[in-house]
Amino acid sequence: MTHRIILLLLTSLTAILTACGGGDDTKDKEVDINQIEFPQSLPAVNPALATDTPNGIWMVVSDSEFKQGEKDFRTTYRTDKRQFIVIEHTPEDHILWIQMCNMTWYEEPYGNSQRKDFDLSKRRQTIKWITPDNTLTTTYDFYFSQNFNHFYGELSYWNKAYYSQFNAVSPSKEEHFYAVKISDSTELHTAPELSLVVNSDAPEGPVYTSPGVTPRCISVENSTLTADNGYPLLWNETLVNFFLEARIALIANEIYIEDDDGKRHLGAFYHGNYEYQTSGDFECFASEDCSGQEQLSTSIYQNDRNGISYAVDITIPDYHEKGSELILQPQIALTLKDPQQ
Repeated sequence: MTHRIILLLLTSLTAILTACGGGDDTKDKEVDINQIEFPQSLPAVNPALATDTPNGIWMVVSDSEFKQGEKDFRTTYRTDKRQFIVIEHTPEDHILWIQMCNMTWYEEPYGNSQRKDFDLSKRRQTIKWITPDNTLTTTYDFYFSQNFNHFYGELSYWNKAYYSQFNAVSPSKEEHFYAVKISDSTELHTAPELSLVVNSDAPEGPVYTSPGVTPRCISVENSTLTADNGYPLLWNETLVNFFLEARIALIANEIYIEDDDGKRHLGAFYHGNYEYQTSGDFECFASEDCSGQEQLSTSIYQNDRNGISYAVDITIPDYHEKGSELILQPQIALTLKDPQQ
């Protein structure tokens, strides 16, 4: 039973991460952002920032809940996430970029000659997620405040039929975003309000400090999986992302599971740039000797209204078949220079 749960969850999550969507569920309503209660885990609004554009760096906290399964046995996968993102509105290109970790959203595809510019006087912005084969899978509605210093977002359309190919049974999904603007800058590494610290050396040299490389987002998310009807399952998951440009990233996904099959630790990682990449995945039961496998350990030092800080320890045995062990210890921190209480 446990293996079926894991298979259904992981294949469904693959759909979420690669296409962000999955018969149809549409919400048609207007939201008054002034009636939305924002989490205390976000920093206070900075009144000194520009009020005529959403351009800048934003801290976003989000929650999502994904349910699936038969009537007498359903699982719930819940995720809480914090990230720093960049939003750019370029009128000459008719595009609003909301570049979050794991996905990039466009209002319309680049090749559509009929696309129209976003009307920023309308605070509700509908963002579509379309797969490479032009399948509309997900739509999000974002509601910006009058002076563009905070926004609320929610899942408004979800193509449930898309999930049938991933074996999800009677799926349902909810997702909410809450965000506060941190800086008018669109560069994480030079924003005057932020401090970015990156320690990511590898045997081939620094991974993320190449000239001209611009960090785009950083995130930490924690997830749990529960099953109803008293099924014994303990599932805790941590996923960290640090994205720069194509193929330049640190991604570490770590899961601890305890169920009727026993205790085990599993996960996957990617660490690299244009010239150097290393990746791997592993699964280790507590009763086994896993010294010959890749190993991953994620330490979250900070995940609050003042920023994100974490370290990832990666051990790769028999590196490049030379019989030597490779240990990588990348550390990433993006925090407010003036912490808030």
